[in-house]
Amino acid sequence: APAGYVVSGATSITVTVSANGTSTPREVVFVFRDPSTITEATHLPDYQTFSLRSGTQAVYSGPGTEYWRAADSRASVSGGRLRVWGTIGDWALIGYGLSNNLYRIGYIERSALPSDLQVQELYLGCQTVTIVKDAPFIDDPIIKPVQIFELKSGTEVTLLAYLSDRAYIETTYENKPIRGFVRIENISKP
Repeated sequence: APAGYVVSGATSITVTVSANGTSTPREVVFVFRDPSTITEATHLPDYQTFSLRSGTQAVYSGPGTEYWRAADSRASVSGGRLRVWGTIGDWALIGYGLSNNLYRIGYIERSALPSDLQVQELYLGCQTVTIVKDAPFIDDPIIKPVQIFELKSGTEVTLLAYLSDRAYIETTYENKPIRGFVRIENISKP
């Protein structure tokens, strides 16, 4: 990290290079922040509702293709009414319904948002907290929470924000960074 700065988000990304020299992902971006600007986690702002312009958008758990992706790495959204809380760089934090009446919160490319939609930049917290009792990790705090995996008591995670009675956190799953939710009472006080 540059002197006096800390990395924000993933600290390592695996890059695969094919026999012909093509790398996946093609580009790796690390974001560094002045730690004095890192604020405490706050509640996510109110969302806006919108519809996608066209096409199908890949959905990742965090703002980048290096993040874990649900549905066996096929999570995507193509229509319906979506919620957007804000953007982080080239990514937008959205929520959308699934055909099985479940809901998912994740990130799509900001360019997929309607051009007339004014969306605020999100400034997430970056505090280390500890899971205080085994906690289901979910990506749907809205409709019907379904556990993706369980975080064991004692695990350190990064607290990003709050949404109703949930803590929005970042951790690692299947060797990838992942963002999602646990109950607030399952984390230590920041």
